[in-house]
Amino acid sequence: MKTQVEFIPKTENCPLCGSGDIAPEFSLLFENHKIFWDFCKKCDLVFQNPRLSEKAIKNIYASDVYWGEKDIPGVSAYSRYCHNDHIRLRQSKLRLRKIMCITGIRSGKLLDIGCATGFFGFIAMKHGFQVTGVEPSAKMADFGRLNYNLNIQCATLEDSILEKDHYDIVTLWGTDSHFLNPRQGFEKIVSSLKPGGILVMNYQNFRHWIRLLFPGLKKSRNVIYNLSDTSMAFLLKELNLRLLYKSLEWQWIPVDHFFRLIKIRSPGILTGKVVFLPAISFPLIIAKKPL
Repeated sequence: MKTQVEFIPKTENCPLCGSGDIAPEFSLLFENHKIFWDFCKKCDLVFQNPRLSEKAIKNIYASDVYWGEKDIPGVSAYSRYCHNDHIRLRQSKLRLRKIMCITGIRSGKLLDIGCATGFFGFIAMKHGFQVTGVEPSAKMADFGRLNYNLNIQCATLEDSILEKDHYDIVTLWGTDSHFLNPRQGFEKIVSSLKPGGILVMNYQNFRHWIRLLFPGLKKSRNVIYNLSDTSMAFLLKELNLRLLYKSLEWQWIPVDHFFRLIKIRSPGILTGKVVFLPAISFPLIIAKKPL
């Protein structure tokens, strides 16, 4: 399915801090349209400007091409996404163990945003958590309901219905760059946390030195913005969240997905292989909402 390319009007201010001190960062050609990203000189957020419309973004996540069911090199974000869930389940066990170790929380209400098939929610549910997922792709949401018996809202974060002061933990895995507005999106998430609740997420530090080696990392049509350590620190401060933990994590990664991330064609001999690598520029953070 071809994505309808529509844009909202260009903004003169950073969507995170509101500063008007912005400048061009990079651009990409997508379906004969150029998409531009600017950066903010105050908080260091890199963001689409003008941004793709909500309709265009929803069409991306509804596309079989995005999830790799119709694999088009350079366009598909994954290769047959659901077929690698066994790897994500394995990674989810490591992540849940880390969360429980750092926070001491071993039960309660957990919200997983951008949950895809629900792999992390499934592991959390098996350990006694009451899990809700939010996922814009109807196919992914249906997969999670059918295979993992999860409660999944098929919606974007913006369209989702989240109760205020309700969740003990909110998780985001690979969902660091996809809200229509980063500030408003994260404010909605924090509002859904109970006092003393925990936000857990990973993000790609856009200013990491690894970009010198792999300049195409996290440059894609569906990446609405990119965080750096500077913009992440600004965001946590504005949300009044206290950082409990920040470190790189080791991840089980399909080799072909690693090469997709860095925008290089995977050698055929490595197809189907899985590696355990340090996610050098993708820190995992755990932060706490005040009581």
